[in-house]
Amino acid sequence: MGGGRIAIVGAGMAGLTCATALELAAAELTVFEAGFQPGGRMACQRQDGYEFDSGLPYFSAADERFRLALDHWREEGLVAAWEGWFVDLEHGNFLRREQAAPWFVGLPNMAALARHLASLCRVECGVRVARLERLESGWGLSDAAGRSLGAFDQVLLALPPGPAGALLSGVHDAWAERLGACADTRTWVLMLGFDRRQDLFFDAAYVSDSPINWMARNNSKPGRGGRESWVLEATPEWTRRFAHLAPEEVGARLFRAMQEAAGTRLDAPEVRVLRAWAPGRAIGVLGEPCLYDAERGLGLCGDWCLGTTVEAAFLSGLALGEAVTETCLA
Repeated sequence: MGGGRIAIVGAGMAGLTCATALELAAAELTVFEAGFQPGGRMACQRQDGYEFDSGLPYFSAADERFRLALDHWREEGLVAAWEGWFVDLEHGNFLRREQAAPWFVGLPNMAALARHLASLCRVECGVRVARLERLESGWGLSDAAGRSLGAFDQVLLALPPGPAGALLSGVHDAWAERLGACADTRTWVLMLGFDRRQDLFFDAAYVSDSPINWMARNNSKPGRGGRESWVLEATPEWTRRFAHLAPEEVGARLFRAMQEAAGTRLDAPEVRVLRAWAPGRAIGVLGEPCLYDAERGLGLCGDWCLGTTVEAAFLSGLALGEAVTETCLA
């Protein structure tokens, strides 16, 4: 049997991997993305001449399938190893961070890899799928204004647990209930641009006993510009506790926390940009690579199925793509 018309909702790493795996099996495939750029948390933000990887800062590879893909991307000049000074940090005290595997980043930014994958399939950005409904044959998708986005034989959701569960409510309640155990977080990310290099001895740090989870000198990554730029991610717990604060106060407190963690005073930044990832990283993990109901023509994938990393998203999207392909070619 052929793959028919397939819709993938979400153009992050999971959705794009699933789409590229299905390109030959589907008669027609469309990826819908609510944002104006593909990539999800593989994002880049520019402000006044500074550039920041505003979502996931890096990725590593343990699974052989992801390593093979990574080797291919390296040959194409899409990714490179990030060879910086990485530490565990607490109030100025540090310990060199031992890495089980090298860290890699997209070139010239984290969003570039997603843009490349999106170029291999049909992606419609700026389209938020708001409703999934059962048709006499297949599924119908519509946006928030009630406009039809088309009818499809199969719909595959590559979304965080919250948005995916909302679409599945009343459609596949068993899955919607399972997604409730994989709630996602809201996380503040602060981006800072300085007019000169700051006197910090490390390029990236995971921080203990602090509002900050990690921070990184973005311009230490290969392929980036030379302007001093830092990205800080707050912990989910701190973000939740101080959700009532105005953005200006959030930025001020995180900048103070950065100085306290590093044990030094920093220059006032020229640029200060705050972003809230909502949803952000998943709290719980499904424990399966994906979910696929061949009889209904529904599927689920995302990093939250296996973890919260780029590799987890890739493996989940690949698993769903393979599951659908096996059905299509049966």
